[in-house]
Amino acid sequence: MADTDKIQNIAESVGFGNNPQYFSQIFKKNTGMSPSSYIKIIQSK
Repeated sequence: MADTDKIQNIAESVGFGNNPQYFSQIFKKNTGMSPSSYIKIIQSK
């Protein structure tokens, strides 16, 4: 649940309002990975 909360906060901060699902779609389309996968990679470094 924490990753979902973070993704919602990120979505809001970059202008996707209260639509983290749409943010996730756009993020994955542009990066090839989901926001939660990206967060896990960054946190492991």
